[in-house]
Amino acid sequence: MCSHLAVSTNTTTRNRIRTLWSDAVLSTKKCVPCNTKDLRTLTEEAANQLMPQVSGWDLVNDGGTLKLHRSWKVKTFTKGLEFFQEVANVAEAEGHHPDLHLVGWNNVKIDIWTHSV
Repeated sequence: MCSHLAVSTNTTTRNRIRTLWSDAVLSTKKCVPCNTKDLRTLTEEAANQLMPQVSGWDLVNDGGTLKLHRSWKVKTFTKGLEFFQEVANVAEAEGHHPDLHLVGWNNVKIDIWTHSV
């Protein structure tokens, strides 16, 4: 999960590690490229505090990597592929590319996290 947002309003320094965040609504924010070594991912505690803003998603700790995860059931295999195309369009526009899984013929799963931090 990205710990910094393009329109961040708050900055704090903890152990000489800069972390940026915003108290504003997450849906109005954009992640920015992680191009500096002094940025770190959100702590699990901080991420859990933001989870109410992403209803329907789960926070998963996958071997120390925090990921957002969500599953859906679709009516047909083709509907799952159409859904993935819509997700791909948004992912390209945002520059964040989630892992997309079509399991069986009607189980759609998405995992997203920040790869570069």
